[in-house]
Amino acid sequence: FIVPKVEDRTYVLWITLLYGTGQTYRGYYTMIDDESSVCLTVDNTPPDISGSVSTNPIKSGDALKIKVFSNIWYRYTPDDTANITATIFGKEFNIPLSSYSGGSMGKLEYTIPQVSDGVYSVFLTAEDMVGNSKTISVNYTVDNTPPIITATIAPDTLKFIDFANDRSLEIIAQSSTDTKAIYVFIDNSWRFLKYLNGFWTNKFGVPHIVSVGIHTIQLKAIDYAGNEEAYYVTYKAVDFLGSITPPSGTGIGDGSSGSSGDGRSSGSSVGGSQGGSSEGSDNESPGNSPDSNESPTSPDYTILLIILLVVILLLLLIFLWYIGALPILWLFLEILVFSIIRGFVGLLGMIMECLASIGWLFLGEGIIINPFTFILQLFTLGVMPSISGVLQVIISLLGGRFASIAPIAEAVEAGLYSYGIVEFAESVFELGDKFKKWLGLK
Repeated sequence: FIVPKVEDRTYVLWITLLYGTGQTYRGYYTMIDDESSVCLTVDNTPPDISGSVSTNPIKSGDALKIKVFSNIWYRYTPDDTANITATIFGKEFNIPLSSYSGGSMGKLEYTIPQVSDGVYSVFLTAEDMVGNSKTISVNYTVDNTPPIITATIAPDTLKFIDFANDRSLEIIAQSSTDTKAIYVFIDNSWRFLKYLNGFWTNKFGVPHIVSVGIHTIQLKAIDYAGNEEAYYVTYKAVDFLGSITPPSGTGIGDGSSGSSGDGRSSGSSVGGSQGGSSEGSDNESPGNSPDSNESPTSPDYTILLIILLVVILLLLLIFLWYIGALPILWLFLEILVFSIIRGFVGLLGMIMECLASIGWLFLGEGIIINPFTFILQLFTLGVMPSISGVLQVIISLLGGRFASIAPIAEAVEAGLYSYGIVEFAESVFELGDKFKKWLGLK
């Protein structure tokens, strides 16, 4: 029985069996029969297959990861996928299957051989249990050509010692459009360059003291296939006369490039990468050391200079102590610090009084004391004790706690100064001290 062209579904076949004969009466015969039914499923539909590859683009020698799905999300139809094969460069590979979302899933890894740059295809074929099959193709790009990179550094000349300015350099690079990231090797680590409007940039600081000579910095551009290209920029550190000392060995000039692969970039121009982002497109560092022709990083002499200055200061203090000038220096520092503190506190008190007088500062009901002025009075009283200083502190304290007697306290203070009572009391204390000295009591 050949199944005709019918739609996919389950049909019922009735089977009738005729066996034996029986004579009912003369001249008439009948057949003895039996019948039964059987179900027949007609399937003319191949598996629903889809696939993907990664990484794309890819370079020769890397593993191409193939993933394929068949009849997934078919919740009410049983998966009838029997096998899936992949054809790559004319070779057929069987893909092992596993259950996935009501269907089948398979994975395969294939190492790309040494082939020329271009677009290639993986052919995926799925076959069901009755022989229906479907083939799809998934394209990928083989790229063995490293990106083209150029870069400059600014400024390209520095003084070998400079503490007055912000010591920073900026690298500005351009690369072909398939560039994924650019890194620069600084301070024994790779740092990525940020991409914006066709330019890759990185700004970094340099020590205040560097060795005189030519310093070389390595850059590395990586495209989406993983091809790498090295490039070098240099800056000069000059001495006081503006000259440099040539480094030993062969130096690197204004910039050169070295490829990790063969050939040049595949038809792409040096106009800035479209693949990067404002954050540098990839935060992962290349993970390998710089090339051997890169000059070593200049040591930071700043810490050494600080230690030297501390040693000189200690020697100077020992010398001043030896000649007896250290107490004079210490007294000068005390006077200087006292003047600075007193001036600062007095300034704060004046500002607070000005703000309070124009209504910008509310001190609260019953609180009219100026804390900065009060602190200044206590500080002055502690350094230079006097009767007038004690009276000023008491009047300020009373006026601060009892707002109602503030005018009285101010009047008392003004009266004491007007009638010279404070000066008289100070004179009495001074005469008493002289009298004690005359008697030999002190």
